[in-house]
Amino acid sequence: MPEKTTPLPRSLLRERTREVDAAFRKALGIQLYRVQLQAGARLTRPVVVELATGEGKTFTSALPLAALADFHARAWLATANDYLARRDADALRPVFAELGMSVGAVWSQMPPAERRQAYACDITYGTLREFAFDHLKERLAQREAAARGGSSAPTGGCRELLGLPDPEDVALLLDECDSLLIDEARTPFLISAAGAPPTPAQESCFRWACTLAATLERNADYIREVPGGPVALTPQGTDRVIAATVPRQMAPLNLVEILHAVERAVRVNEDFHCDHQYLVRDGEVRIVDDYTGRISEGRRWSAGVQQAIEARESLVLSPDGRTEARITVQDFVGRFGHVSGMTGTAREGAGEFSSVYGLKVEPLRPRLPVRRRVLPPVASRTQEEKWNAVAADVQRTLKGGQSVLVGTRTVQASEELAAHFRAEGIAFELLNARHPDREAEIVARAGDPGAVTIATNMAGRGTDIPLSPQVLAAGGLHVIATEFHTARRIDRQLIGRCARQGDPGSARFLVSLEDEILDISRGEEAADVRRDLAGAGSASWVKVLEQSQREIESKHAEARIRLNASDRKLNESYQLLGLDPSLDRIEDPS
Repeated sequence: MPEKTTPLPRSLLRERTREVDAAFRKALGIQLYRVQLQAGARLTRPVVVELATGEGKTFTSALPLAALADFHARAWLATANDYLARRDADALRPVFAELGMSVGAVWSQMPPAERRQAYACDITYGTLREFAFDHLKERLAQREAAARGGSSAPTGGCRELLGLPDPEDVALLLDECDSLLIDEARTPFLISAAGAPPTPAQESCFRWACTLAATLERNADYIREVPGGPVALTPQGTDRVIAATVPRQMAPLNLVEILHAVERAVRVNEDFHCDHQYLVRDGEVRIVDDYTGRISEGRRWSAGVQQAIEARESLVLSPDGRTEARITVQDFVGRFGHVSGMTGTAREGAGEFSSVYGLKVEPLRPRLPVRRRVLPPVASRTQEEKWNAVAADVQRTLKGGQSVLVGTRTVQASEELAAHFRAEGIAFELLNARHPDREAEIVARAGDPGAVTIATNMAGRGTDIPLSPQVLAAGGLHVIATEFHTARRIDRQLIGRCARQGDPGSARFLVSLEDEILDISRGEEAADVRRDLAGAGSASWVKVLEQSQREIESKHAEARIRLNASDRKLNESYQLLGLDPSLDRIEDPS
C-alpha cells in the first residue's frame, strides 16, 4: 500500500515542529519530550512507530496531525474507542487552537448535524469503525442523491450527505494501530438495512431449534472439523431432527430450512455465551468487543445468529439485516492519501504491517529506563485454584503497599473473581462493560494506597492509572493477568499499565489449565490435554497455554490473509461486471 502523495517537505515539518512545541508550552504549560517530537516526525511518513506504553501517544500525535492537515485536505486520527477519541480531542483542542486549526470528534449515536460539523474540521478524531461506516453511508447517500437527479436534499427515508472528503485527500493516523489493523481486520465493516421481522414460522423455528440443539451430542449428532468452524449434522443427528415433534406454526418451512436452523443453534450454543461475547441490556443483545472489553454500539451478528441468540435468551426477535454496503479494513485503509500508526505493541505484527499495509515498524527507545518487574508465570490446575492464587497474591501485594490491577478476559470472569474476593474479604472496584459510566472514576482511584481493581480489557489500551506517592514508594502498580489472551500483544498492553514513564511496577500471569484459550486452540481435544497433563505441574501447564496462544495467533493471521485475498478477487470480479464492490452486493459473504 504505497504512499499516494509526495512526501511531506522537510521545511514544513521543521516549521510545524517549532510551532507545535511552542503551542504546547503556551496552551498547556507542557514541554514536549524529545522522544515525542521524534516519534511525531516519523509519523509524517508511512510507518508504524512502536512507542512504549506511557510515553504519551496523545501528545505525540499533535505534530503529525498538524503537519499532515496542512499538507492534505484533512487529517483524521483513528483510535481504539469513542471514549479515547473524545478524550484526546478535548485534551489537544487548546493546542490546535493556538495553531489556528479546528478539531472535532465523531462517535456512535452522534446526531448528523454535529457529525457533519466534526468532519468539517481540520483534524477529526474517531474510531476506524465510525470512519468506515460514515464512508459507506456517504457513498450510499451520494448514490441516492444521484438517483434524485443530483439533489443533495434528502427526501423521506433517504440519508443525509455528511460532506466527507475523498479518503485520498485525507491523512489517516492510527493510534493503537495493531488493534485497528490486525485485531479488527478479520471482520468487514457492514451496513445492513432492516429486513422484515421473522414470520411466525421462522420465529417458532428459531425457538424450537434452540431447545432441540441443547439435547444434541457432539460427534454423535453433529461434527465440527475445526474449533469455531461450521456445524454439520450427522446422519444420526438428521434423523433426530426429522423424528422430533415440531410446532404446527413451522409447517410452511421445508426440511432444509429446519436443518440449517438446528445447525445454527448448535453453533450459537457452543460459540456465543452471555457475559462473554455479549451482554443482555434493556431487552437487547449487545456485542462485547473481545479486544477492548467494551460494548460495540450498533453492531449485530448476521445470517440469523443474532436471532438465534435472542431466541435462546427468550427475547423479542429482531428483523434480520440485508447488507447494503461492505468494506474490509484493508480496503478502507488503503484508500487514504497517507497512513501511519503508533502503538506500544507493534513488533509481533511487523510482517503483517509490511506485507498488507506497506508500513515499516520503527521502534523508539523509551525516554526513561523501564523499571517493570515481570515475575515468572504460574499456572494452576483448576479455575478455583487460580482464583485462590490471585487472592493470595493480592493480599501479599497490599501488605507491601502497592496497588493492584487484576485483568480478566470476559465480563463473566471478572464477576466470578469479584464474588471470590467478596468471600475472602478483599475490597475492590469492578470495571467491565456493565459499568462503563464509572470508568473514569475507577481508573482515577486505581493507583491509590490499598486499591484493588478488577477489570476486563477496558483497562488496557489508553488507560493511564495515576499513582499516589505512597504507592510509588512501595513499588508502584502490580498487574495480575488471569488468562493469556488470544494475542500476546493484548497481554503486553495489560502489563503495560504498570511501570510507565520510568515509574516502578510489577506484573505476573496467574493462569489455569481450565482457561478458555486451550478450548479455543484445541477444541474437543482440550479435555484430553487437561487429563494428560493433570499431574504435570505449573511449568508444563504454562508451556501448553503459551503454545495454544501462538497457535491461535497463527490461525487468526491466516484468516486475515484469506479475507484480504478473497476480497481482492471479489472486488476485481465486481469491477469487471461494472459494479461497485462496496455497494452492489450480489451476496453477503459474511
